[in-house]
Amino acid sequence: MIQRFFKNSKIMLGSNELIDDEVRHIMASRLQRGNQIVLFNGDGNDYHGFLDDIKRNTAVVFIERIIENLLERTNELFIASPIPKGDREHFLIEKLVELGVSCWIPLKTGRSIIHPKDKSFARLNKYVIEASKQCGRSKMMEIGPLTQWREFINQFDGITNRWVAHISENPDVFSVDRSNSQQGIKTVGAVGPEGGFSDIEIEEAISKGWKIANLGKTILRIETAALAMAIKLDN
Repeated sequence: MIQRFFKNSKIMLGSNELIDDEVRHIMASRLQRGNQIVLFNGDGNDYHGFLDDIKRNTAVVFIERIIENLLERTNELFIASPIPKGDREHFLIEKLVELGVSCWIPLKTGRSIIHPKDKSFARLNKYVIEASKQCGRSKMMEIGPLTQWREFINQFDGITNRWVAHISENPDVFSVDRSNSQQGIKTVGAVGPEGGFSDIEIEEAISKGWKIANLGKTILRIETAALAMAIKLDN
């Protein structure tokens, strides 16, 4: 399997320089001059070439051809959730990337506890890069800004497929309408903190046209609920 590396700038045919983390990754992988490499930068293409030079702080990759990456979904999928505690945030981001989610939006709800600060987003985006290398994606899952619940439920007016996870005796029938190909954002799913959304938050969502999705009878951790929502919305 050809290893993949990220370059946070335009990639051209011919020589391209890598620095910092990617050079350390190349060294840790014990790659040598002439070894095949794929670069990506989030534009949806794979850039195939070989390692042309490696030094302590820089590496040069010679790109020979550009191939469109066909792994990306044709319909965008947005997942929103509070951020979980500790290293569970890494697991959440990694798995959402692997599932092909287009954007993750961190939510601030009445019962959420952890709220990412500016420096946290650099770490979260690093998780996106790592997961994209592993799973073969060449478009980066976007990480949205920390968003208040009321602001969030007002962002997606006009979108048919809007779902909120909530244990309910009378949830809506879980089906995704894919008939309108003109919508810019196809599907949005929101899950709450481990204490769940408050009754008021659910009522606010329903009043804005959101549908209730029952993900099961048990209380799920944030990351479990987010992944379950992503999988259901992709079926």
